[in-house]
Amino acid sequence: MLRDIAQGWKAFLGQALLVAGVVVAFQASRGIRAQRPVEGERAISQPAHRSTWALRDSEAAIARARKLLGLPAGGGSVATSAELSVLEEDNTPYLSKQLIDSPLWQVVVRDWSLKLKSAPTDAKDEYVRTVDVFLDPQKGHLLKMRSRWPVNEPRIAPEPSAAVAEDQFRAGSDERYHGFPDDAPKITFLDALDGMYRGGVSAFGAKQIVAQCVIRSTMFDERKVVWAITLRGVTPYRPRAGWPRDARYEYRYIVDAVTGTYESASNRPRPISGVTATAGGIYSDRCSSPMTHRHYVSSCLRQVQNGADREEVLDTLMCIARTHQKVFDFGPAAVASIFALAESEAKIREYLLELTGNPETNVGVHKHACGLLVYVADEEVQRVLLDQLKTSWPGDHWSGYFEFFKDVGDPAFLSWLEGLEAQAQGEVPSSAIQRQLRYVRIQQTVDGLLGYLQSDAKDLDLGWVARQALRRGASGKQIRQALLQRLRREGNQEPTLLQNPRLLLDWAELGVFTVEDQKEFPAIGAMARSRVRPPVDDGASVERRIMAKRAEFWGIIREATDGK
Repeated sequence: MLRDIAQGWKAFLGQALLVAGVVVAFQASRGIRAQRPVEGERAISQPAHRSTWALRDSEAAIARARKLLGLPAGGGSVATSAELSVLEEDNTPYLSKQLIDSPLWQVVVRDWSLKLKSAPTDAKDEYVRTVDVFLDPQKGHLLKMRSRWPVNEPRIAPEPSAAVAEDQFRAGSDERYHGFPDDAPKITFLDALDGMYRGGVSAFGAKQIVAQCVIRSTMFDERKVVWAITLRGVTPYRPRAGWPRDARYEYRYIVDAVTGTYESASNRPRPISGVTATAGGIYSDRCSSPMTHRHYVSSCLRQVQNGADREEVLDTLMCIARTHQKVFDFGPAAVASIFALAESEAKIREYLLELTGNPETNVGVHKHACGLLVYVADEEVQRVLLDQLKTSWPGDHWSGYFEFFKDVGDPAFLSWLEGLEAQAQGEVPSSAIQRQLRYVRIQQTVDGLLGYLQSDAKDLDLGWVARQALRRGASGKQIRQALLQRLRREGNQEPTLLQNPRLLLDWAELGVFTVEDQKEFPAIGAMARSRVRPPVDDGASVERRIMAKRAEFWGIIREATDGK
């Protein structure tokens, strides 16, 4: 009997050693550490415990990963495989400890090129990707997905550690990740990328994509489930002086995991080589919610006066101008604030040309940017905008461009318009072309402008014609005489004048009327009393800055003329 017991123990020990050897060899061949319990938990890697797992085998893990990514069930051209693995380190802010040292399903997706519903057929992914998807076996959560860096492509600095990322989050809008949602997101990863694409962000050129579905909050937003998607190795949207190259080549985007709405962009977390963890981001997290936009835009001047980083505030305003375009549209107000806060005309041009050059820019934002560019335009701006117009014609942005060139009177625009008129065959309304031609042609000479003011013609905005005459070099006395001639010929009909408040406002604003003229025309006098001295930019408000630049552009006289 003792012999039988000894033989039984010998067989048992032999089998145990054999199993241990297989496990050690398997772990060594895969280059990962043997699994061990996380503090407060017990090891669950043995098959006996899989009965409690939501994902008990590789087939279930692959099916879950394909569903989360938005891939069709089954095979197809995209190859998938799965095995259990352990992450030795992770950099997810606030949640990294949940990913380290626990057994995870690692689903590998190979030969995958992104295809998005909203992208045109000729817009294609620049890479054939291999993606690692990490899933929690017990609950089935998506913990992280990460595409591998393309072979032979130059790398950028690694992502920061979880601790550094948390410091950067706290330095911004106190952003936090609170955990992973219990239920699968209603929006797949591909749908989240599609929402970004509709918002003007394409992932096709990113060398690496890292994504997580998390419960997130900021100081402005309550907890909600979002996709946090980082594009790495991308072309920087706008280089920023003082930033190392790698810190400009990585951006993180937030997409609502319920609606698929692209919400915000941020340069946090970012590589920290050569830059402190608390430095401002290219896009601030403060633009994460449309409900905070009104307050942010209205307080931006005060923030800068109280010590906020001007560049970071400007970048936040740029983010607001580019997002939430349909429901909560504070984009035009953000554009005006950008104009007021930029430290130089060169910076104003840089920011606003970014908006006009982006085909995804909201029409209202585009028109407002074009309208403000008028006041700081130089020959280079005129050339760039004309190139943009030629490229987009007959697109949705034509009205913004036309208003700009109508005010500037660019001869190159006139030449292009005349060519367009010659070849138009019903596709473009000739009336639109003719009207723009009329505006541009009449301002080519001062005599033409003054002659129009004296005539009976009314097809153009008379206030605009008077401003152009002043801008082109006509004296206040010449404009005054032309306007008085028209008014007196029309008999100074008070009801007629009052029916044209914009006309009266423009004429009064120019400051070309004497006190005696204002007595002769009481309606003009009433307007002139509030408009005779255009505002001076004192830095107190966005409106004063814009009105001062407007007065400077039009050459508006700062005091009523005495008739000289």
